[in-house]
Amino acid sequence: MMFGNLCPVCGQEIGSDRRLGETVVCSCGYTDERARARAERACENRSIIGFMVVCASLVVLFAHAVNWGGHMWSIPVLKVQQMTGTISAQGLERVIQACFDQGKWDCVQETHAALYKKTSNPAVLSRLADFRLRLNRADDALLTYDWYVRAGGRDSEALYRYADLLEKSGEKAQALEFYAKSVAGSGERLPVRAMSGLLRLFMQEGRYQEAADHLKAFHESAGNAKDYFASEAEAIQENLKRGKRVANR
Repeated sequence: MMFGNLCPVCGQEIGSDRRLGETVVCSCGYTDERARARAERACENRSIIGFMVVCASLVVLFAHAVNWGGHMWSIPVLKVQQMTGTISAQGLERVIQACFDQGKWDCVQETHAALYKKTSNPAVLSRLADFRLRLNRADDALLTYDWYVRAGGRDSEALYRYADLLEKSGEKAQALEFYAKSVAGSGERLPVRAMSGLLRLFMQEGRYQEAADHLKAFHESAGNAKDYFASEAEAIQENLKRGKRVANR
């Protein structure tokens, strides 16, 4: 047992050069075994702690790899940028792709919202609405398409999907409006689906002359347009003739 800095065997003072960490060695050969044991235990404890830290790090790394797959190295940087508000639009697109690849649907939707906030691009809302449709979240998709239209979105296909949702929700007047806008904005593409919806609603409401006018414009829009809606054209003409006969009585 040590008494201060004096060796219990020879009584000589033990200098600092005789102290190796927790181990004390006197010039006469005496060694403080308990000090050595404490040093050894401390070394063992540090080794155990180090091993546990390494194991915990490996577990965390494995969980992160499972969670993010091939995006495991890029996503931490992107997430930090997103939290600090320094992420670019391209960075948000990469986050969306990573979330989509890993099936993180809430993350996909939240990041689309962040991307729209950053870019004010209506096309982002259209993509989000389409994604919500794929998740069978029709009410959310309908609301998102409404945001899209209010933000100035005019894509013909997006307007068709909006009109289709409006029709299914019973909003037939609005559905007619957006079927018509989809047809008008279709450009060189034949808006067959939007035209079908437009004719269907006109005929359901007995507005056969309007249906006939729109169908005539459609048939005149392109050479191959006349191949479509033959049965609808026949039904429209029959109802128009019937209406005239009733009016003449």
